[in-house]
Amino acid sequence: MSHWEIMNTKLDQIHLMRLFVAIVQSGTFAAAAAKLSITATKASKDIQFLETKLNTKLLNRSTRSFHLTDAGELFYQEAVQILQRYEHMLDGLASMKTRLGGELRLTAPALWGKQVLLPILLAFKREFPDVHFVCDFSNRVQNLMQDNFHIA
Repeated sequence: MSHWEIMNTKLDQIHLMRLFVAIVQSGTFAAAAAKLSITATKASKDIQFLETKLNTKLLNRSTRSFHLTDAGELFYQEAVQILQRYEHMLDGLASMKTRLGGELRLTAPALWGKQVLLPILLAFKREFPDVHFVCDFSNRVQNLMQDNFHIA
């Protein structure tokens, strides 16, 4: 069983990375726990779980402070990058839901396409720059399915 499968059986990976990063950045378990709306006891237990499942000590703890181990430093650096990419991915997904984008393939007779449709498409493109048009303005009869056109 991989580390991912083992850790996924009890706690969420993203939660554990967020918690670890919050602890390192805030300097205390209590502050990190408050930021994530959990108790300091749960934060401590979650980090113990993480260390057990990774079979690696990430933090050297004393009663009032902690210090990162070499493994903890590596985990922290990688977790920060993973969390940034994760947030970037979520932002991208949210953006896809709120903006119009993608490819639209259309065909039209040459004169009508150039005289009537083209100015409309250009205005539309200014308003929605993430829409990419593939146009065939010709008098040739098209097979919409075979030529993969969305609009004729």
